[in-house]
Amino acid sequence: MGILFGSLLVLVFAALAAILYWQARSAFVRRSAEQADRVTETALKIGDRRARELNESVAQLAGDFQIGILMRDARSAGASQKRLIDLLSARVRDGGLHELTAVSPDGVVLGRGHQPADFGDAAESAPLSVPYFRPQSSMLRIRLPVRLHSRGAGHIEVGLDLADDLSEMGRLFGGQVSLSAAGAAGSAGAPATRHAPGQFRFASSAEWRLSDGTVLADLIFESTDEESRQMFRNLIARGAAVLLVALLAAGIGVAAVARSVSRPVRQLAQAAAEISRGRRQLELPPAGGSEVGELADAFARMASSLDESQKKLLAAERLAAWQDAARMLAHEIKNPLSPIKTTASTLARAAQDKDPGLGRLAERGSVTILSEIGHLEKLLSEFSAFARFPSPHPAPGDFNAAVRAAVEQFREKVRHIRWVERYGDGIPPALIDAGMFAEVVRNLILNAAEAGAQLIHLQTARDARHAVLTLCDSGPGIDAGRRGSLFTPYFTTKSGGAGLGLAVSRKIMIEHGGDLTLLDASPFDDARGAAFRATLPLAAGR
Repeated sequence: MGILFGSLLVLVFAALAAILYWQARSAFVRRSAEQADRVTETALKIGDRRARELNESVAQLAGDFQIGILMRDARSAGASQKRLIDLLSARVRDGGLHELTAVSPDGVVLGRGHQPADFGDAAESAPLSVPYFRPQSSMLRIRLPVRLHSRGAGHIEVGLDLADDLSEMGRLFGGQVSLSAAGAAGSAGAPATRHAPGQFRFASSAEWRLSDGTVLADLIFESTDEESRQMFRNLIARGAAVLLVALLAAGIGVAAVARSVSRPVRQLAQAAAEISRGRRQLELPPAGGSEVGELADAFARMASSLDESQKKLLAAERLAAWQDAARMLAHEIKNPLSPIKTTASTLARAAQDKDPGLGRLAERGSVTILSEIGHLEKLLSEFSAFARFPSPHPAPGDFNAAVRAAVEQFREKVRHIRWVERYGDGIPPALIDAGMFAEVVRNLILNAAEAGAQLIHLQTARDARHAVLTLCDSGPGIDAGRRGSLFTPYFTTKSGGAGLGLAVSRKIMIEHGGDLTLLDASPFDDARGAAFRATLPLAAGR
């Protein structure tokens, strides 16, 4: 009988261990597929951005009249060819390019700006106007024809090396990213993920497409995620240990096991609740050398891992936000440069032709140039102020009082607006920097006034972890197509606006530990325009 009972226990234990193993294995397979999807999505964004940069560079170079003339004259080695090579080298340095080649109409290399070339080398064949990779290369290239006086002068090929982008993707996702010729890896459509039998590694391949459908190459991602493998093994080991302890504890009494386990389990539950509230740095008291203690150690490591992952994610988001801001700033700077260039060209031609009206032209032109320079100075000043904006120093304070004080500061500036104010009862102290919070409220009020709102309806309340301000106006609201860019620096729906108010406001709220969001719809019938929700964390222990 004892042998039968022992055999039954072994079978039950083996069955539970097998179930645990396959559940963990299935979770790992799902995670690897999600990882492959994220790699492919990131590659799409990078490819679109680099292809756009490449198209802009090659279009500018193909339209460069000086390059066209030198390509026409550089049909034989000599001074024109040397000048062409010097010019191409300068364009490589100035444009941040990795390759630049000029090719004659009959496919002969006229010069390269990135490396020496024998005059007359045959150029490799490639499609025109379509980004492409050569096999076993991380260089993204594109060719455009060069026309001079409506006649073909050959074509220009420009290349950008994406090796650093591929390395950064590999570092970010814990693996190695490489390329192969389109179709070579047998990929099509969604990523195809393969798992090595008996191992905790995976590889995926997918077509690297641009948003317009152009296939650049096959994108191959191979995981080297040691942390995933170790996490899987720990899960199996700890699960088996817990099962064994449960089986042994059944023989000596459930009560003793419950007393030894209940306290650390409660601590882990409290720690899990703290993590759900956003805390990552947790100090769990020692739980001894038991299996539950090992679980607590694993939980602490998981919390630390979550903290590191959160920091990496925030760093990546911060980098992306600054890249978007820099791109928008560059666009804004280009706008005033066009009239300055046009005015300068007009004055130069008038001076060359000895135009008798040069004085009047110079007077009007100077007004235009000074006006546009003033715009540039204002733009750069606002950008500098945004970058240096101080961080808040929140302290426990009365949330309703802070909202009332902020509203009173600006009520006189918008006298035409009617107010509906509802302040909730029983809101605990919140962590707040009253001065900087008032800046957020000011931006929301002034935006409502400038949008033509006649009424502002605000309400304060609380949820489980935050004090909440809901502020809605009776203006026209925000177009659906603009909602996603509303908090992006330099995005504005107002003529003459800098586009920094809401970006700064959200930055202030996030640095408080809260947030500023745009609601899909106003909860108030008398204010159906723009609807915002600002949250601040409640003070500890509330």
